[in-house]
Amino acid sequence: MELLLALAQVNPHVGALEKNLQTLLAHARRAAEAGARLVIFPELALTGYPPEDLLHKPLFLDQLRAVERRFHHALGELGIDAVYGSIRHGGSGLINAGVFVRDGREEGFAGKRWLPNFGVFDEQRYFESCASVRGFAYHGMPFGITICEDLWRTGDPLASLARSEATFVININASPYHIRKQREREA
Repeated sequence: MELLLALAQVNPHVGALEKNLQTLLAHARRAAEAGARLVIFPELALTGYPPEDLLHKPLFLDQLRAVERRFHHALGELGIDAVYGSIRHGGSGLINAGVFVRDGREEGFAGKRWLPNFGVFDEQRYFESCASVRGFAYHGMPFGITICEDLWRTGDPLASLARSEATFVININASPYHIRKQREREA
């Protein structure tokens, strides 16, 4: 089966939920018009990265949920599915999540396992690590979602996804760019 995917490399602004929503919708619209069936957005695409102390504000999280409902509805109307980064509640805290939306409804999410805690990254302060691995199916093809650092490490979650016979893995991230970044990733 042929499946046209669109990769939307956007630059969300931290805390600008409405602005980020409009940016994501414009890219989803363009992807749908180009014939894509699935559009993929970065890690924490609606909140911007890193949202830091905004995550301690219940009003911000409530506003995020409202924006996400509008986003899902609009995706359904556009006739395109999506994977994007957002926030979900875990067992004892918040999870940096990759969300899968099909037909305008959330199918589920996969949580980030490896939380960086160096330099500009302070994720262990805001998120809990997600040890479980969640697979999905899309048009008969099993796949997994990983987030940023999860792809850089050996073992889980990639090992579990391989055992589950995932056909492909979507890795979303919001890593800052620097010169020679591509060579670093290839290595």
